[in-house]
Amino acid sequence: MSTPKELKEKNPTYKYLIASALAEEMHAFYATDSAFENRILLDGEVEATKLKFDQTEQIVLTFACARMGMPHNAAAIMHIIEKYQPVYILFIGCCATLKDKGVKMGDVLIPKTVFNYELGKYKGWTFEPDNESYKLSERILKYAESLAKQKPDWLKFNVSTDDDFSSGSVVVDSASKKRRIKKLASRKANGLDMEAYSLGAIQYLQKYKHVGVIKGIMDLGKNKSDNDKPLAIKNAAKFAYEMLGYIEQSESRDILSILPKEDE
Repeated sequence: MSTPKELKEKNPTYKYLIASALAEEMHAFYATDSAFENRILLDGEVEATKLKFDQTEQIVLTFACARMGMPHNAAAIMHIIEKYQPVYILFIGCCATLKDKGVKMGDVLIPKTVFNYELGKYKGWTFEPDNESYKLSERILKYAESLAKQKPDWLKFNVSTDDDFSSGSVVVDSASKKRRIKKLASRKANGLDMEAYSLGAIQYLQKYKHVGVIKGIMDLGKNKSDNDKPLAIKNAAKFAYEMLGYIEQSESRDILSILPKEDE
């Protein structure tokens, strides 16, 4: 196994970056594997851990933004992507839900698209929303859907890969705010958070990267409580961790084979 000094000196190619808005969300991810106890600190508050899979080894980068909201998260994660060039970027954590029925606390959402419910402009006295959305990685969605369909023994919660996410700069904590957002949302809108839209923008800008959002439901977007937050972040972290092994098992080839060629 490489020492921390070797990890820094060899300047390895990185395949995975796991990011979160809050440190507690990242700590839930660290709890999935004892190997994270040996993680080392790289430049930019990024940490690196070598994980062993069935047929491969990969250095997994982790980064907790330590601040909620789209601007800070977008800037920080884009900086890390430019510096370390990971192929897969998974943003984990917790969220609210726009749905009142058919969901349980701790369910995990992996959205297809994300939109910002605050964007738009006023014409006279009427606010006209801009519902333009960003798509997230189809490859990550396919891996997630395939993994969930296998119903492994550890999967004790529902996983949805057929929903949309909505993001804004304010915490939604009332039924009236939730109703206004639902009027703007598509039929499949489910998740509600403060960061996912920025990850969609990163996916749009970083053409050869694969960006996905994996979040557990902690509340209904009204009468907010942290009671189900530990469960939500634990389930999201668990699914993200298992996704790494599933991707490695599915690809089982050198990372260079999935990177774009110079003439593409």
